[in-house]
Amino acid sequence: MSETQLKDAKNYDFSSYYPQIDEIISRDSHPDDPLMTVLQEVQKLLGHLPPMIVSYISCRMSLPIEKIYSVIAGYPFFSLTPRGDHLITVCLGPDCFSQGANEVLDRIGRELEIRVGETTEDRKFTLLAGTCCESCRKAPVIMVDNDVYQGVRVSKIKEILDSYR
Repeated sequence: MSETQLKDAKNYDFSSYYPQIDEIISRDSHPDDPLMTVLQEVQKLLGHLPPMIVSYISCRMSLPIEKIYSVIAGYPFFSLTPRGDHLITVCLGPDCFSQGANEVLDRIGRELEIRVGETTEDRKFTLLAGTCCESCRKAPVIMVDNDVYQGVRVSKIKEILDSYR
């Protein structure tokens, strides 16, 4: 994500979402782990968990903000910054790494002109590194959204990415 995008995200007023967030918090559908469910639903609503909203959730749920950030930090699917329309995850588990996943990751980064954890200027793609996509026998593996690509070769990266542009 560029500095301009990050600044825009930080300066956006999310207070118009407070009634919807209050509704999410007040639901009885998450008795076992309300914080996790609330964070998931709010991220689904906003696309990420902006600090302003994390503070609001902390106040409304009477939870220490540190606890909320600890949960967010513990799960890679939570994001404090806006993500792209398409989430690309490259598996860097031992099998994938030994079969060239690092080269695949590097090529994707060069093709999109971003590094791991960043989002393209047009907010089309976000690039992440993961640890296992459960397809180790057909390494290296990448996921684009919910689509799994196995045995990915560097020469196929452009073709895969173009199908999402």
